[in-house]
Amino acid sequence: MLISGYNIQLTLLKESNLEMVRLWRNMDEVKEYMEFREHISSSKQKKWFKELDNLRNKYFVIKYEKENIGLIHIKNIDFDTLIGEAGIFIGVSHYVKTMVPMQAILCLMDFAFFELKLKSLKAKVKNENEKAFIFNKELGYEKEQKTLNGFTYLEVDKVRYLKKNDKVRTFYQKRNLGIEVMSNID
Repeated sequence: MLISGYNIQLTLLKESNLEMVRLWRNMDEVKEYMEFREHISSSKQKKWFKELDNLRNKYFVIKYEKENIGLIHIKNIDFDTLIGEAGIFIGVSHYVKTMVPMQAILCLMDFAFFELKLKSLKAKVKNENEKAFIFNKELGYEKEQKTLNGFTYLEVDKVRYLKKNDKVRTFYQKRNLGIEVMSNID
């Protein structure tokens, strides 16, 4: 599966990408914001990938200008309540403080709300990660009451997402850069 839009391509995570993603995930600047902060071995990464339920978990490699730069996902999708949990990390550090992460998450959120027909997305942010709170607020996320193990839980529904991001989405759509989903891509 390939999702393109907002000058970004999201390609479904494949086994051939696992080592690249594992190296990114083990970087100190990435794992410091994760709940699981231990070093991930190659065998652990392969085991995780083999056991992944691909129906309920959509992991994508982010590609910008022909370069793989990070990982983005919707996991634990509940098709009864139509809720999933979104997350992202950028593995190529010079893209972290650019608009690229925002473009990637807009692409993913459009996919979640328009293709998967989810009602809302949740996110989990480490309490000390003030930049992530600001980033998520810009996307329409609001804090839930739930805080657990040093993480705060956030949620956004389709209405808040569209209201908060209407101008940005319209800008890209007018330039024919809205999302396109292609299923038959390896």
